[in-house]
Amino acid sequence: MGLSESQQQFVSVLNKNILLSASAGTGKTFTMIQKICSMLSNNIPLKKLLIVTYTDSASSEMRKKLYDEILKRLSECDDPKQKDFLSAQLNDIADSDIGTIHSVCKKIISKYFYVANVDPSFSIISATDKKYLFDIAIAQVFDDYIANNDTQFFTLFEGYNVKRDDSTFKEIIVSLYEYLITMPSDSEFIINTIKNSYNEDIGSNKCANYLLKYYQSKLNKFNSQFASLNMCDFVSNAKYQEYINNRICFIVDCEKINNLVDLINYATNYSFVRRPGCGKNADMDEREFSDELQRTGDDFAKLIKDIKLLSDMDLAKDILIAKENLIKLFEVAQSVKSKYAKLKEKKGLLDFNDLEHLTLTILHSSKADEIKNKYDYIFVDEYQDVNAIQEQIILSLSRENNLNMIGDVKQSIYAFRQSSPEIFIDKFDKYNMGEGGCVIPLNENYRSKSSILYFANNIFGKLINLDTIGIDYNKHAKFVAHDVTKGDVELTIVDKKELDLESQTQKDIEATVVYNKIVDILSSNYIVDGIEKKYELKDICVLCRKKGDLVKAIYSLLVSKGIACNVTFNTNFFETFEINYLISILKCVDNPYDDVAITALAVNEPFNFTMEEIASIRTSKNEPIFNQMLSASSTSDKWMKFINAYNKLVSDFTMNTLYDAFNNFFKTYDLYNYYYSLDNGAIVVQNIKEFLKLTNNSNLMYSVSKMLDYLKYIDKEKYSMTISDPNGVTIQTFHSSKGLEYPAVILAGLGESFNINNHTQDIIFNKEYGVGIKSISGADRVKSDNIVRLACAKSNRISEINEEIRLFYVAVTRAKYALYMTGVADVSKLKNQNIYSCANFIDFIVNAMSSVSVQSLIGGATHLIAFPGDGSLEINVLNNVIEVDSKYCSDQVELLQLDDNDYEVLHKCYDYTYTPTQIPIKNSVTAILKEEVDYENTILYLKNYTLKDGVSTSAPRGAEFGTWYHSVCEKLTYNESRDDVASILSELSDPEHDYNVSEDKVMRQIEAIKPLIGKDGIIHKELNFLLKDNYNNLIKSANTTNKIVVQGVIDLVIEHDEGVYLVDFKTNKNVDAETLIKLYSVQLELYARACELGFGKKILGTYIYSVASDMLIKLI
Repeated sequence: MGLSESQQQFVSVLNKNILLSASAGTGKTFTMIQKICSMLSNNIPLKKLLIVTYTDSASSEMRKKLYDEILKRLSECDDPKQKDFLSAQLNDIADSDIGTIHSVCKKIISKYFYVANVDPSFSIISATDKKYLFDIAIAQVFDDYIANNDTQFFTLFEGYNVKRDDSTFKEIIVSLYEYLITMPSDSEFIINTIKNSYNEDIGSNKCANYLLKYYQSKLNKFNSQFASLNMCDFVSNAKYQEYINNRICFIVDCEKINNLVDLINYATNYSFVRRPGCGKNADMDEREFSDELQRTGDDFAKLIKDIKLLSDMDLAKDILIAKENLIKLFEVAQSVKSKYAKLKEKKGLLDFNDLEHLTLTILHSSKADEIKNKYDYIFVDEYQDVNAIQEQIILSLSRENNLNMIGDVKQSIYAFRQSSPEIFIDKFDKYNMGEGGCVIPLNENYRSKSSILYFANNIFGKLINLDTIGIDYNKHAKFVAHDVTKGDVELTIVDKKELDLESQTQKDIEATVVYNKIVDILSSNYIVDGIEKKYELKDICVLCRKKGDLVKAIYSLLVSKGIACNVTFNTNFFETFEINYLISILKCVDNPYDDVAITALAVNEPFNFTMEEIASIRTSKNEPIFNQMLSASSTSDKWMKFINAYNKLVSDFTMNTLYDAFNNFFKTYDLYNYYYSLDNGAIVVQNIKEFLKLTNNSNLMYSVSKMLDYLKYIDKEKYSMTISDPNGVTIQTFHSSKGLEYPAVILAGLGESFNINNHTQDIIFNKEYGVGIKSISGADRVKSDNIVRLACAKSNRISEINEEIRLFYVAVTRAKYALYMTGVADVSKLKNQNIYSCANFIDFIVNAMSSVSVQSLIGGATHLIAFPGDGSLEINVLNNVIEVDSKYCSDQVELLQLDDNDYEVLHKCYDYTYTPTQIPIKNSVTAILKEEVDYENTILYLKNYTLKDGVSTSAPRGAEFGTWYHSVCEKLTYNESRDDVASILSELSDPEHDYNVSEDKVMRQIEAIKPLIGKDGIIHKELNFLLKDNYNNLIKSANTTNKIVVQGVIDLVIEHDEGVYLVDFKTNKNVDAETLIKLYSVQLELYARACELGFGKKILGTYIYSVASDMLIKLI
């Protein structure tokens, strides 16, 4: 392939800083290789070049492509001297400076270790060891502050944490540390943040000025909307005219305000005219106008409410308190940094952040020129993804006019790694003005068919501009098609209103749409170099925004239909029975008085005690079970054998490595053969061996307690399962698809809401305004907001939407011949809107469509051509989804890696059925609600658990109201007045959600429950409990005796001398009393059993309180 004009320009230009702005599929790697080889042809040796890639795999690919190109040029070269030179370069590739920024840093530090004052034999710390040492550092720092009785530390510690759990404050310190280490100078960042963002002079405060401009910009957009409404015929009616003009006058006045305080006061005191109704006799046109006026007016009212909320703040005082808090947080984070550095130094370890900072130290030393002079030219690939400190390293390595920066800001998708696309944009703008270098755009796409590029230009021509991503797409980044032939571009929208979600989940329905499309693709052909080819499974890639339920649903359906897959998703490795059993062994070896752990050892293979046997030796619930086992061993041979076996186990773990001790235990009782005999036995044994590898760590191998600590800190999410078939359909995320391409791409889940959550955190980071925090003040540790955090939040929301735009660009541009998109959405609510009001990717697409096309969809069109022209987007709307028949449908048989003889021998020895991933050692009450339960012979304990005890308090998506309302209930004492209730609702109000709960609703709940409390009732709220029993005792349909621990949380228990009442709050809507009883009777029976045994009192009554219907429903 020859070079295009832009590619040739990049290859030819030397002695000048160049920013190669290379759009997707335009051959940037090919162009880089050509320029490097052109330099070699001009006798610039490879050892004088530094080539920085983003990943190790990219480095390997670069070396291979460079090797192939040099080999090709050698074969075409006739000049003996040039041939010798190229041969020498071919030999130098292995030792050339081609690698990631961290490999470059490591090489520099290894050579100049004495300048950086580090041990020359340093090693790079693993991710798990880093987390382990870092948590130790945090624990030691916290202990120091507590020992010193630091009152300001206690204020923050108690203010940010929930109940007795310290994880929230710890997370704040971790996130603060991780943000600071990406800065070239953390001290400079801290000083600038305090100086600019926490300036108590509101008139000159950077964040206050941003908020002023933010609100003025929002108001101006309403100005155009009201002006448009003002043009309608109905505005001749005085009532409409007065309302619209009232809003327009307010907006015009606000444009003249130059201080945030003045804007807040003006909005608070302005007399807004009430919106008029259209009247009963209005015709259809006037009603439609009135509806549009209402929608606009309601959105406007939300913005005014947002501004007025600031009037409740003492802006200067809040900033002062927040500044004092932040200075303390900075101090704690720096203490953790220092402690963590000492722990690493002691072990001779460095992390990647150390590599960056130490390299910068060396590059600012007297050795800087020596290092710079080593390289004549520097290439930086994926330049859009560098962060602030990496940019400083690159600049410090470069000489004047020798930088080649290659990237595409539209594909900067690593904000979670603190990459900074603003660095690219800054260069882009300066170089375009001729300051310091030049920009060379690559926009001729060699990957995709013209219709795909036409779709991309239509979408991203609207989404990408100077206000969003920072470049003018239509001017600087619009695709030019190299291949002008057409391909398929389709969007399938499943109308959410029409779905039957009783029999199928939304994820399962969309998985069916994806499956149907795959079947359709496999029956069609595509053309490559004039040759028609039939699609195969390996030609198809399904892309989802994130790993999760949709990926699993698609994979499960495809596999059930006999379709092979390539997919990686997070596994429940640490939730499997076998891994929990191994951890229980460690726990009971470390501490025999851990009741759950010692019981788990006793009731499972090889000892197999029943829960009846455990219960029979329990003479006191206050006595540890192990002591009662010891007592029983004096009269029972079986218990004596268990105690002896336990003592030998402890001795083994004391005298041997953990790895050897586990293996000895398994060999003694022939457990490997036992586990192999189970269903999925090969997977069980594989999991066990994987866990044993973790114990074979030089720092942990002799210490049970250290291993248990290590397991607390290990990143459990890194354990993922990969299903690989080279001939299968690929299922992956948008992120993991970057740099790849496929003949046919299906983008799934485009109707799922963006996960924009950063603005809800107690601490928020922003590149412009630094760090925003909720401040803690007063003896009650009251948590308050302030304008710094609000500025960070509003700015971040914009940044997060920009990140979604870039992700969508990456996903769309993976397709070569066909692009298919699917999503579930309420078609009636589709509309053209502001980019930053878009909630999902379908909104992005609709936003680029004409208003006529959008109205056609809303009006019921089931088929539409959205962008008629050289290419087109075909939109299909489905009201129901029917699975198609396919030749790939076949029964699937799962085979373990054992032959027939192995099976016969093992199953004769162990006649047992087991499905490990279906029976976790810990379950929840809600997970067994629909099962038939038997409560005989159970042992229960009440305990006040914190998150440290492993009890999850996270709510599932879609249950936000239920979670929020339960937090209201936690505040109630049931003696509140109406004013008290109003105060609680105000305190817990969520600016992102209007739950519309009145004081009257809560007062009705108080009045309903008060009689149960009476004069002497003691209330217990959010009471946690554990229930331990055989799985088949709880679920009669189960055929296994494995032990599980069921965990639940009881909303309200009212204790009297004669017994207890139990109340559970339910927020289900449109559900009558009979249905609620049917749905939750099993759950409430479990709760009642827990209360009866835990309190040692009878149950006086069990109730459901229906929040939706304000009704107290008695079950027993």
